[in-house]
Amino acid sequence: MTRPVPEARDRYPHFLTITTRWMDNDVYSHVNNVVYYSWFDTAVNEYMLREGVLSMDEGPICLVVETGCQYFSAISFPDTVHCGLRVAHLGASSVRFEIGIFRNAEPAAAAQGHFVHVCCDRVTHRPIAMPEDMRAALEKLRVMLVKPRDKLANPVKRPGVIVGDAGRVAQAKTFDEAKWRKKWPTRRKSR
Repeated sequence: MTRPVPEARDRYPHFLTITTRWMDNDVYSHVNNVVYYSWFDTAVNEYMLREGVLSMDEGPICLVVETGCQYFSAISFPDTVHCGLRVAHLGASSVRFEIGIFRNAEPAAAAQGHFVHVCCDRVTHRPIAMPEDMRAALEKLRVMLVKPRDKLANPVKRPGVIVGDAGRVAQAKTFDEAKWRKKWPTRRKSR
């Protein structure tokens, strides 16, 4: 299995800044791994509350059904953490959030992870269709990672990353095919 590499800040359309606390450090003098999951939860729910699509008192709730994290470098008190947030998948009742954790002004993620939420009825905790206002708010964070030109169905459009509504491209970063081919040369089968 190939180890993931830390991503850059420009891969995330939304950020929340969180100050580390003295109590976040563990005996090894860095932030304990459980704190990262708290940051994930805070970044996701702050966004949804601010967008007005999640209520503490009424309407649907979102339950976490899957989570994961890869760690690249240590964070310690009194660092400032910048949580980058994006939506990688938006289903009928579920959403996959991806979060990049950036230390101070560093350009590469110190950690990155994901949360999968399922929209559920508040009383029964059974999955329900995601309300349209919630879907619209999450669509703002949606990111599509596009394959290189020779892997695309339509080779005319060649953005590397699309941020925003995938139907109406809000921002696009140009895919550098020459750089990609240098890094990933075509493999030929020897006969």
